[in-house]
Amino acid sequence: MRKDVPEQLARCRTGLQVSLHENACRSIYEYFRSDLPCVISSAMAGFNFDLITRQNGIIASDAEMPDAIQTVLNHPEQFSPRHWFLNQSGSERSSHLLNELFRDVFREQGYRWREDIVPLGSSGANRYVDETDYLRFRPEFEELLEILRRFLPVRLSLE
Repeated sequence: MRKDVPEQLARCRTGLQVSLHENACRSIYEYFRSDLPCVISSAMAGFNFDLITRQNGIIASDAEMPDAIQTVLNHPEQFSPRHWFLNQSGSERSSHLLNELFRDVFREQGYRWREDIVPLGSSGANRYVDETDYLRFRPEFEELLEILRRFLPVRLSLE
């Protein structure tokens, strides 16, 4: 279960990503969040290898994999994946970066920027950093919920 992941990862010394496709991005970020440097197969598809730095892990070919794993296990002090994770990722940080991007586009196009986008937190139904933003948008959520209920054969809730 998702809630058990941190406890399981706390028992580990490194993250190893050899799956070529399945859930690569999520597992790698779970490793970083748990302060585990990651060894990643260079054959993995669909992943941005620019995210892997000397701070958080090693990208290795199949032939390089044993040495890369040995490096991570023997020299954990060379890595600080949680520090990298906290400074480089997260929904709130992404919200701010997206806001800056939109603000720049508006300026370049000659439009006046009126209001920043609402920053989101990590996960869950209510992802707003500021609860007042959720309350402000609740009428729109309720309207969308009613529309979805008419077209989808599932039970949906705002709670």
